[in-house]
Amino acid sequence: MFSLRAGDTEPVFYGPISQSVTAGESVFFHCVSGDSRPLVEIRWIKDRRIISEGRQFQGQYGGKNSLKVSGTLHIANVSKEDEGKYICMTHNPLLNVTVYSTPATLKVKALTSKLFITKDPENVTTAVGETASMHCTIQGFPQPNIRWYKNNKPLNGTRAHKHVGSRGILMLRNVSLEDEGFYHCEGNNGNDLVTSQTAYLQPAVLPNVTVYPRVNNVPLGSGVTFYCQAVGNPAPSVLWYKGDLPIVAERRIYLGFRNRTLRISPVVKSDEDRYVCEATNSVGRSDQSVILNVAVAPTIVSFTKDLTVLNGSSAALSCKATGDGLIAYSWYKNEHLIKKPDPKYWNKGQETLWIPRVNLTDEGTYRCVASSTLGRDERTGRLSVHVLPSILFINTSMQVRQGLEVTLSCEASGIPKPSVFWSFKNRPIVPSDRQSFLAKEGMLTIRKATRSVEGVYECEAVNEAGSAKRSITVRIDV
Repeated sequence: MFSLRAGDTEPVFYGPISQSVTAGESVFFHCVSGDSRPLVEIRWIKDRRIISEGRQFQGQYGGKNSLKVSGTLHIANVSKEDEGKYICMTHNPLLNVTVYSTPATLKVKALTSKLFITKDPENVTTAVGETASMHCTIQGFPQPNIRWYKNNKPLNGTRAHKHVGSRGILMLRNVSLEDEGFYHCEGNNGNDLVTSQTAYLQPAVLPNVTVYPRVNNVPLGSGVTFYCQAVGNPAPSVLWYKGDLPIVAERRIYLGFRNRTLRISPVVKSDEDRYVCEATNSVGRSDQSVILNVAVAPTIVSFTKDLTVLNGSSAALSCKATGDGLIAYSWYKNEHLIKKPDPKYWNKGQETLWIPRVNLTDEGTYRCVASSTLGRDERTGRLSVHVLPSILFINTSMQVRQGLEVTLSCEASGIPKPSVFWSFKNRPIVPSDRQSFLAKEGMLTIRKATRSVEGVYECEAVNEAGSAKRSITVRIDV
């Protein structure tokens, strides 16, 4: 009895048979391998290419102890494309030995039929520089020649387009903006002509973003508008971000048409940040940012509004401002600019106007102006000069005859005008003493000279700056 050793393989026992069928029918090719240990694997070849289409079956032939393998190739709904030579290939994996059957020829009789499109090309969006493809499938017999058109004009041979059987494929390599347009395919077999629906090719360009103005030092309380120029294909959509957070329109924030502008008014200090315009389309996204600095104009936060000093003393008028940038100070007296240098004044760091020795001519209205390139602020105050009271004239003693009325005079000066008070024997003369005395406008009238009103009288002149005293002795002659 014939026996096989492990690793032996015999020729194909039963090979496929040539067939002639009508298009649309089903075809079965059968194959039985020779004895083999281990069992072979069966594959099918058409026109020198391994077949992946169709349904393939494989099983042990002749019972569980058989060393043969059977294989079947089923092709449903055959067409002219299925015509060719078919070979059964058996492969022993242990020996890596392959055995081929005798070729079987398949012929397909196709009846003439009208052309019809089973797949129209579809819209395509492709990045510039990449490859775009469109597909068009046309059925019918005889098989048609497929041609591509752009905007109803035939494509020239510089662009790659081909057809494989009933499928037309358009390949556009290195797509540019000029390739944008409407495309369709046309099938013609000499008997019939069909035209597909149109498909649109959109060459896509990554957005390019420009934000302006680029330098933004905006005064506090004013307004600022950012513009975002975003170009791309397709037209990109635009979003704004403050830092990493998306911006939403609100009371002070306005977004213009299609978010192409961003306005903030009035600007507050918390608006300082990085503002980003992000543009997005089907290709991708890009952005550009700008920094917003809120510049604060000078604001006077400390100022000597009203100051009163003694004549001959010193005076310091203080003016302190805060704000961005370099702040300069100017001083005015009675609306006249105090020029620098002025020997009468000493500017201590410009913030303080120092008058070493004040006199009456220094009294008046003083104005401080704090200014920078961002704006200015000013405050106005008054310097008042006081003079200590001075008693200009008073007698040191007076002889008065008993029983007569006598008037004592005390003439005083000072700024502000001093008030005059009288006292007798170190006791102030008050209105309740009107039976004996009458004090009015610096004058003291003794209604009746008697021994009881004899003595030392004191005149005191008083104002906000201080006081002055002089005394007079009154003697009564009997």
